[in-house]
Amino acid sequence: MSDTAAPFSVQRDDLGPFEHSYGSSGVSAVRVFAYLASALSFGLAVFFLQIDQQIAAESEIQGLPKLAALLIFSLSFVCLLGGMLHKPKRNRVLLFENGVAVEGRYKPLTASWEEFEHYHPCTGSEAFRFSLSNGTEISIAKETKGFIDLCNAIRMRAGEFIYRREYALIQRGERSTFGPLEFTLNSCRIDGVKLDWADLNGIQTNTAKGSETLTFETKALGDLSPSVAASKIPSAHVCYRLIEQLAQIRVLTTL
Repeated sequence: MSDTAAPFSVQRDDLGPFEHSYGSSGVSAVRVFAYLASALSFGLAVFFLQIDQQIAAESEIQGLPKLAALLIFSLSFVCLLGGMLHKPKRNRVLLFENGVAVEGRYKPLTASWEEFEHYHPCTGSEAFRFSLSNGTEISIAKETKGFIDLCNAIRMRAGEFIYRREYALIQRGERSTFGPLEFTLNSCRIDGVKLDWADLNGIQTNTAKGSETLTFETKALGDLSPSVAASKIPSAHVCYRLIEQLAQIRVLTTL
C-alpha cells in the first residue's frame, strides 16, 4: 500500500488501497466558548467605562465602575488567550478498501474488517465505537466531517465479516452472542429467557420516545414476550440479519 495519497502514514499493507480521508470539522466547542466569553466580557467592560464617565466626581462610587471594567478587561484577555492556546484534538480517519485507520496521539489506530469484534450503538453526541478481537476499542468523534457516511461505510463493510464469522460459529454448534442475546442453530436466549426459533410468531422493532426495542413474539407468552433495547445490541443490523436467517422470520419495524 502506498501512503502518498493519505494525509498520515499507516504502516500496514493488508488494509488495501486508500480510498478517502475524513478530517476534523475544525470546530472546537472550548475555543468557541472562550472567544464568546471574551467578546461578552469586553462588551461588559466597555459598558462599565461608559457608566464611570457619567458618574459625578463627588459621588461615593466614583472609580468603582472603572475598577470593575479593568477586572473584566483582564478576564476578557484571559478568555481570548485561552481560546488561542487551546489545541482541539485532531480527529482524522482514513478509509481503506479492507479497513480503517484513526489518527492517534502517538501512532494511528488501525483495524482490518476481519479484526472487528463488534461496533456499538451511538446516539446524540456520542462517538462511534467499535471493538476488535484483541480487546482494543477504537472511537471516532461525532465532530468528524462526513461522520454519518463514514459510520455507515464501516457498518456495511465490517458487518459482512461479522455476519459470516457469527453464522459460521453457529453452524459449528457454538453460541453467537450480541450483548444480552445468544443464538444457536435451534434457539435463542434473551436476557436468560430461552426460546426455540420454531416457537416464534414474529419479531418486531418498536420505536417509542426515540428508543428502539426488539420484541420476540410468541403465543405461549403473549404480552410477556421478551424484548430487549436496541441500544444494548452491538452490531445491530448484523444481529437482525442473523435472526432472520436462523428464525426464517423477517424482523418488522413498527413506529
